[in-house]
Amino acid sequence: MALQKTDVFGIMRSDLERVESRVIEAATLDFPLASGLVLDIVKAGGKRLRPLMLLLAGRAYVSDDDSNLITAAAGVELLHTASLVHDDSVDRAALRRGKPTLNSRLGTGAVILVGDFLFAQSAILAANTGIPRVVHIFATTLGDICDGQLREMLHAHQLDQSREQYDQRIYGKTASLFAGSTEMGGVIGGAPKCSKTWLALDMSLSVATGTPCLGRYAIPDPGPVLVYLAEDSLTIIRERVEGLARHRGLSLDTVPIHVITAPVLQLDREPHRSQLEETVRQLRPRLLLLDPLVRLHGIDENHAGEVAELLAYFRALQRELHVAVILVHHTRKNAAGGTAAGLGLRGSSDIHAFGDSNLYLRRTGDRLMLSSEHRAAPAARSVYLQLVGEPATTHLAVMGDVAGEKRTDLREAVLEHLALHGVLTRAKLREMLSVKNERLGEVLESLQQTGRIRRTPIGWETA
Repeated sequence: MALQKTDVFGIMRSDLERVESRVIEAATLDFPLASGLVLDIVKAGGKRLRPLMLLLAGRAYVSDDDSNLITAAAGVELLHTASLVHDDSVDRAALRRGKPTLNSRLGTGAVILVGDFLFAQSAILAANTGIPRVVHIFATTLGDICDGQLREMLHAHQLDQSREQYDQRIYGKTASLFAGSTEMGGVIGGAPKCSKTWLALDMSLSVATGTPCLGRYAIPDPGPVLVYLAEDSLTIIRERVEGLARHRGLSLDTVPIHVITAPVLQLDREPHRSQLEETVRQLRPRLLLLDPLVRLHGIDENHAGEVAELLAYFRALQRELHVAVILVHHTRKNAAGGTAAGLGLRGSSDIHAFGDSNLYLRRTGDRLMLSSEHRAAPAARSVYLQLVGEPATTHLAVMGDVAGEKRTDLREAVLEHLALHGVLTRAKLREMLSVKNERLGEVLESLQQTGRIRRTPIGWETA
């Protein structure tokens, strides 16, 4: 039976009532006139869809009481209310939800300050969760909302807007807060992770000690390791590595793993670049682990030029100082199902092309699958992994090979057809492979950037 909207609100009524109380408490000002108008807006009967989305995302993974979900949901609703106050000021609206707006009763300056107060209160609620990633999502969402509003103001009468421009504007004004709410709920509720950091630390311990990675893969050239985990404290890193070492019968005191403890590392700028380079020169690590890439810069990951410059820095570090570099990265949230793993990475395709060897972790149902690809070698067979062990010895374990794995992906299929037929146009490749034009374009671009194929005046051919 389909779940009706009333069923959802009924199921979540208790949580939503708690959210309502937190919102009213945070929205109460010391100025009676402004406070009354703000509370009229808050109590005017909004659907509370955004906090509902956050609660549903969080409750999908936990059933016990979690006040952080309520706190964050109240922050999301208050952020929405603050944006409405500013919208009414920009639009000079007299009514909102059938009630007089602040704009109709107060001067513009006062309205803006009240909106700012509500933005601050919503940010305080997000910060009260004590979860840095939630605060980051909140701040990013606020930036997206402002971006969408600015685009609407500056391009309101531009008749030749593209669909892409429209989508970007409407994402900022409306969709971004729904997306941010759901993501915050998942983070607070403990949505299943893909254990990327666990795998990266397992690899680091193996390189540092010469013991097999995941108990299965040999390390031919061990040596010291330098790691930077932007989202984990030194205490957490130590606990994890200590547990991994204990599982292998090793003493952490003898493991040559060095941890960068700087609170921020921005490798698209100085002096952080020079500082990291000097650290690598002094320690001479065999492996440098940087996790995650998104926390290591302030560039636009979709801007090919900016990404290429950052990756060139990593490549120079690798070659000049003879250090292997592991970059931990994420997939796009909107990556289509069936998309080849490397093509689903966030940002510019240069990131995929940068890797000499790429490992991919993804969940298939309730199982975690590890697959790989290499620039100059066949891929290893994919395996299933699981985080196992007692808290003191938690580690990733190989649970078995992926049975019946399809060995030929779209990249390999393109190379096979070009090797067999010589030069082929994009249209002919699309016809032969029965694939969407956009996906084929991504594969062709990736293969061209990695030097596997080249474009000629009459079509594509192997390089």
